[in-house]
Amino acid sequence: MSVLEGMVMRRAQAAAAGRSRAALRRGCVCLALALVACACGGQQVGSRQAVGGELATDGGKQEQGSLSAEGDEAALPLDAVVATVNGEKLCVRDVERLVAEATGGRAVVAEGLPRLRAEALEQLIHRKLVLAELMRRKLLPAEQEVEAALDALRQQLARRQIAFDAYLEQRLHTEESLRRQIVWDLAWRSYVLSELSEQALQQAFARHQKHVDGTEVRVSHILLRVPDAKDAASLQAAIDRAQRIREEIVAGQLTFAQAAEKYSAGPSRRRGGDLGFIPRRDRMVEAFSAAAFALEVGEISQPVVTQFGVHLILCTEIKPGTKTWSDVRGELELIVARERFDALAAELRPKASIEYTGVYPYLDGGRLVVPNQ
Repeated sequence: MSVLEGMVMRRAQAAAAGRSRAALRRGCVCLALALVACACGGQQVGSRQAVGGELATDGGKQEQGSLSAEGDEAALPLDAVVATVNGEKLCVRDVERLVAEATGGRAVVAEGLPRLRAEALEQLIHRKLVLAELMRRKLLPAEQEVEAALDALRQQLARRQIAFDAYLEQRLHTEESLRRQIVWDLAWRSYVLSELSEQALQQAFARHQKHVDGTEVRVSHILLRVPDAKDAASLQAAIDRAQRIREEIVAGQLTFAQAAEKYSAGPSRRRGGDLGFIPRRDRMVEAFSAAAFALEVGEISQPVVTQFGVHLILCTEIKPGTKTWSDVRGELELIVARERFDALAAELRPKASIEYTGVYPYLDGGRLVVPNQ
């Protein structure tokens, strides 16, 4: 899952509890589908502090920047073309709008912003491909439905005394782009609702049960700080060191607890690295949680990179959850929507003509390409 996906999924999952159908109607799922572990180090925006502040930023002084002020690409005109998909243009405003929606307008770690923008661009490319497929399947909304949705929005804004033009400006929309957004939301909602059978949801629960049923895992970790997170050589040196420590533990030269006390920079080293039980979400940053929940009892992870440094994680106990598939129906609906979107995009992309203009960050086979770098 990408950084953008992780952020949007957490917001959508919170909204989905008990009101997933409303989330679908509002188009939340269109963002939660497939919006990504993270080559930029698993950096997350707005993550809560971990147990005891173990994974908290250093005094809250981590460098951050606003979406509108970081990077040369922020100075581009909103209508500058960043990519074309089968001849259709994607502009700066489209990507910046999606990033803003995903982050909720919160500050973003400066060095993570180019990847966030690149992932948003990929999401929009896939959205265009999927929309074309839905058009081929004759699943696009009628013009009357689009007009009705637009009229409902205008009425809602009027009741809140918000000018329509002001709304467009705030959301980085033109009226044309808003119409395209409504077409996408309605078409995707129609398709997804047809896929949300009880059988599909139960199958999704079977695939993801550990991640949605309230399971908690008890973990210990070893944290190696990275002196300069922006320096690739410094980061690689920390990863290599973590790998050597892991090899020492696996070879039986010392226990994980002994290694934590000897090597870890985190305060949990005094407890052999023990962090206690953690849930799948909302306690640790996504890269850490995802790695922890992939482990069996007694298994040690490969080095895991987050904004806090490089970690080795040991799973010491698993406390199974008790929720049934029906208890987490809303979350499962989001998962199924994301999986359907991913499958369609994977099928359609090899046949598509996609060109990047090179003025904006993009992904080349997963590798981040940033202008002027």
